[in-house]
Amino acid sequence: KVHILGVGLPLFYTSISFICGIALLFAVGTWAVYTGSPVSQALSATDASAMSLLSTAIRLPAQSPALVLSPMTFCGQASAPDILRQMREFASNNFLLIGVLYVLTFAASLVHGKYQLQAARDYDAKNKTMSDYALRVSGLRRRLTDEEKLRE
Repeated sequence: KVHILGVGLPLFYTSISFICGIALLFAVGTWAVYTGSPVSQALSATDASAMSLLSTAIRLPAQSPALVLSPMTFCGQASAPDILRQMREFASNNFLLIGVLYVLTFAASLVHGKYQLQAARDYDAKNKTMSDYALRVSGLRRRLTDEEKLRE
């Protein structure tokens, strides 16, 4: 089997897979924090129908016939301090989760980098590449490598 594309394409696809895995980890983590918090219950209670919003509309006499429709009227028995406490708790938990995920992402990226380097070395050892047929010359004097003088 001949690999005419070289090592770049497999390394590219493993990097894309790594990024997708990290994105999935962040999405699942934040979803878990959100669904486990009372904030999700309060926000899902605002998915009310238009008729129920109309039934709780605020009528201001000075702005009649205008109505003020607010989904926040469906917050139930929770008071404003309770909602604020729940939101702060959610923000704190989300902050902690993101901090942990950043540390895990950093560690995972180091492991991924080591894997990429090893994969490139393995590919080079198993396949013939252009570097197997190249010659590197170093230590030449400057006047022998000046492009302008060589063109003359």
